[in-house]
Amino acid sequence: MRKLLYFLLALPWSLPAQTDFLKDPDIVWAVEIQQDWVVDLPDKDREWEAGATTLKLMCADPERTFSQPSTLSEWVSNSAAIGELPIFRDPACTQSMSWFEVLGYPRTIGFDSITQEEIMVIGCLDFNPDAIKVWRLRQVLAFHRKNARWSTHVESIGALQEVRNEQGDSIDTQAAFWFKPDQKRPDIHSKNILWAKRTEKRQAAELLPLAPERLLKCQEGYADLKPHLRNLLLKRMDLPLYDAQNDQLLTPKMRLEMLRPRIDTIYSEVEYNESGTFIESDVFVEVERLRVMQSWYWDARRHRLSICLDAVAPIRRVLSNEGDLRYITPLFYQRAKR
Repeated sequence: MRKLLYFLLALPWSLPAQTDFLKDPDIVWAVEIQQDWVVDLPDKDREWEAGATTLKLMCADPERTFSQPSTLSEWVSNSAAIGELPIFRDPACTQSMSWFEVLGYPRTIGFDSITQEEIMVIGCLDFNPDAIKVWRLRQVLAFHRKNARWSTHVESIGALQEVRNEQGDSIDTQAAFWFKPDQKRPDIHSKNILWAKRTEKRQAAELLPLAPERLLKCQEGYADLKPHLRNLLLKRMDLPLYDAQNDQLLTPKMRLEMLRPRIDTIYSEVEYNESGTFIESDVFVEVERLRVMQSWYWDARRHRLSICLDAVAPIRRVLSNEGDLRYITPLFYQRAKR
């Protein structure tokens, strides 16, 4: 009889089948997003630069004198190691894997000297959660015709580790494993939620193009979303929109003011004489990208990560008189339905 001696055992089980998200006829525009996130940093300034904000951070055992709040890497690694969080080799989460495969330890077959039974022995399973540097999030962002609302469907998230050459230099990152986050928003005040962060890309190069090269779904009339976003401001006064800080509710007067044509000046030289030409421009001319704001929650009792959409903002470029980029700013925030 074969006897397996494990120090830790991972028992992945089948997850419910993915919903037919894109088959929803109300979805008229959808794009797949893949973004890399660093969510646990030692100070608020570095955290802000990485696009993360701490919402909640608790100690797992607050009665211990030296207990420290855990990181997402620790929570995920521990849950995967004890078999509470199913993990996978592939981003589609179809190929289950065990924690032993993550560690890369070989399994050897031997015999018990007393019982003469065949045994499998596995080496030490020490693992440093800090080896996980980055989280790779794959999801779909969708725009719905009804109520002109946004939603996301999270597909999977990968735990990325550094790949080093023989000299010890970091040359790449690769996913040690993948898993499927939940999408139902938990109560952040629950005692089971010990870690929560908010994420949003802030740098222009990291934002989502408003007109990406490839869309997963696009119904007729929705290849260009700008007219529909303009209609949100102009015609859908029943839908709440918020200012560039996602703080103040925009009044109808404020919304109409945003759409008022601006007067720009163009200078040209004609026979060494400068002449000014005045033109009217639309604020949406400089809207080219989208910012997605989400909240991540770790439920310590259920051993699950939830990632939920908070808001989407069209981002406009603010240019100097010479046409150079000065800064980017949200035109408005549209909060997700909760």
